Amino acid sequence: MSAATRRAVRQPLGLSADACAEVAERWLARLRSSARSLVEAPTDPSRGSVRLEVREGLEVHLRTWPPYCVDPFHDHGGAAGAIGVLRGTITEHVAGDTPEAWCIVRRPAGTVWTFTPELRHELQNLGRSLAVTVHADAPRRLRGRRFALVAGGVLRPIRAT
Repeated sequence: MSAATRRAVRQPLGLSADACAEVAERWLARLRSSARSLVEAPTDPSRGSVRLEVREGLEVHLRTWPPYCVDPFHDHGGAAGAIGVLRGTITEHVAGDTPEAWCIVRRPAGTVWTFTPELRHELQNLGRSLAVTVHADAPRRLRGRRFALVAGGVLRPIRAT
């Protein structure tokens, strides 16, 4: 991934979104070799998450996304990080400061992207087969918030995650 596509965000413990992207890329490479058994076996139809790594200032999870699964609008509680797609395509709806600033980005397998502490987004697997992602959060997974989309493209906090 080019440096131009990653935004470095310094965290209190000195970790950056770039460092999270490197960890996510390392886990993607490690998991590709065992991905066939992981993603071709029959799967539970619910969304799952497995913690892969925890160390000071960093937490990494593997997440499965059944077809048509949606993780509604949320933030990451002030954490920066990175998400990598191991299998499938994830569609990300990114909330901007105004409705005109919102965007939709398709993230195919092999893509790793970073996010800032300010990000509010919704993730979806709009495909007909399982998607698998790796998430690296720094600092470790913080309590984020869920949002409801209300009139005029405004996100209203509804609860903590």
